[in-house]
Amino acid sequence: MKKAISSKIRPEGSKFECQDSFLEVSEPCERLVWPGREAQVAGESEPNVSPPSVKTDFDPSLEPESEDRSSATEAPRSEVPRRLEAGGWEGEIQWAYCSGEAMLTDPPRAFPPDTVLRGVVILLVLAALQRLIGFVRAVCFCQYLPAEELGKWEILFSFLNLAAPLFIFSLPGTFGRYAERYRRRGQLRSFLQQTALVCAGLTIVAGLAIFGTKDWLNRLLFGKASADQLLTLLPWTLASVIGVNYLTELFTALRNAWVSALLFFVNSVLFALVGIGCLALWRNDALAVTAAYGLANLLTAVLAFGRLRRNYVLLPPDSDRLPTGELWPRLLRFAFSVWIINLATNLFSIVDRYLIVHLASGDPDEALALVGQYHSGRLLPLLLLSILQMLGTMILPYMSADWEMGQTQRAGCRLRVSLKLLAPGMTALGAFVIICSPLLFHTALGDKFPEGQRILPGTLCYCIWFGLAMVAQNYLWCAEKTYLATLTLGIGLGTNICLNIWMVPRWGLPGVVMGTTLAHLVVLGMTLLAAGRLGFQTDKSLFILLLLPAGLFLGPIGAALLLLGVLLAGVFSGSLWSVEERKLLQEGWQRIGFRWAWFAERDRTTPRQEMLP
Repeated sequence: MKKAISSKIRPEGSKFECQDSFLEVSEPCERLVWPGREAQVAGESEPNVSPPSVKTDFDPSLEPESEDRSSATEAPRSEVPRRLEAGGWEGEIQWAYCSGEAMLTDPPRAFPPDTVLRGVVILLVLAALQRLIGFVRAVCFCQYLPAEELGKWEILFSFLNLAAPLFIFSLPGTFGRYAERYRRRGQLRSFLQQTALVCAGLTIVAGLAIFGTKDWLNRLLFGKASADQLLTLLPWTLASVIGVNYLTELFTALRNAWVSALLFFVNSVLFALVGIGCLALWRNDALAVTAAYGLANLLTAVLAFGRLRRNYVLLPPDSDRLPTGELWPRLLRFAFSVWIINLATNLFSIVDRYLIVHLASGDPDEALALVGQYHSGRLLPLLLLSILQMLGTMILPYMSADWEMGQTQRAGCRLRVSLKLLAPGMTALGAFVIICSPLLFHTALGDKFPEGQRILPGTLCYCIWFGLAMVAQNYLWCAEKTYLATLTLGIGLGTNICLNIWMVPRWGLPGVVMGTTLAHLVVLGMTLLAAGRLGFQTDKSLFILLLLPAGLFLGPIGAALLLLGVLLAGVFSGSLWSVEERKLLQEGWQRIGFRWAWFAERDRTTPRQEMLP
């Protein structure tokens, strides 16, 4: 953005002020002379501060003879006119002869924030592409890897997702809350330096701890199976994951969401290319996949660090050094709550795989092969879960806006409508996935994972329920009761462990799916109960619709018939939607209809406008 200082630079005493800006000359300037006796820098008067230099054409013959230059700094000579970097300097142009205009232009900002629309659009597009690439990559891994090696990779990947925030106490998770605060205070440099040093130190401690407990980790992760090479590679891979998480969380916190989305996308592409290449050209085991994952993270971290460095040098010096006694008590209190949430969420998501390793009948290799079968049965359901998580993230700002205006009942109504639409919609999509599943398991994977296809209805059911629980948690976020979300996940974790301890030895993989499905239903029910204690209103139709995913156990035809029967009964009885819900739906349809009518009207009138003389 440019602002004109004056139409021409006037000789002798043209006053100007530049704060973190540039003086730009649009046409060749023969000479600029700046006083060097005193300057205003960062609000403090400091003597003998030379102003920034300007590179411009100049002719000594044009200099006025009467000009006193005893305290002036001349602009150096150059062939091409350039802009004057005048960040923070205030003074007077003693003398200038210019045939062009002087403009004040804003300099490149450190970590320039995105607009909301741009960030959301880029995030959605890249997230969709990333999930598509991730699905293709997972299918290729299933083609190349034996079931046992696929199980090892699944266990190791789950451990990395758990350990990365665990070892560094979820410090990057606090950036979204505090990075902008210290940026506005002019202390972002100190904030980045201190958090980077602490995270690096904790990462080194984590690596040493892994090296020192390799035997114990071997038994924990893989039973009695030998995986020394994997555990040797594990600390380096963990360090790369922590580095990528730190940098992406930082860019997101500084409102550079498109950078984070692009980094995740690049990481997904690199992992797919390097991973498939290693499997095709090197070796078909979990070690190749782990090495590819670490290398992809390392390359992504290098790219992110380059972007960080280019922005970091643009940061102004800290106005005051950020005291550690002020930063860390506040940061650690918030980090602890994020750490607890991450721990509960990750443990709830991965505990079923570890219970298979330790409780399934047979030797450890057979148990790892079951984990591989389980992994294949979750490929398609995880896509549905990612859709629900994305939609839940999009719904939250609308609920938050209603909540901040004091319309808590409207926020609850918006959540009810969302759940009532998502539950049958995801159930129908799940039935369609079951119909199309032979294309994956028979055509793409060559009947290599029959158990995975057999458990697909159960994994679809509990992934849908978990996604709906994540959507329902939005009410807890709006009410600022995040500890209740953690509590519900903790109850679900305990339920999952207790049920699987009983079911896994008796029924193997189907028992795992059944126990995990019931645990996810408990989490959904407890989330609605907690929201109800905070004012969220439920009804019978909501509970009936939320139970529809269980119909997937009946097969695609049975689920479709059940879904159709429930919807028809609700429509004819008039009990499916309340009056407020109908009103909210009508408002939404009216907005859609208005926009469609506007586009249609514009398309209809455009030719007429072109025909006018």
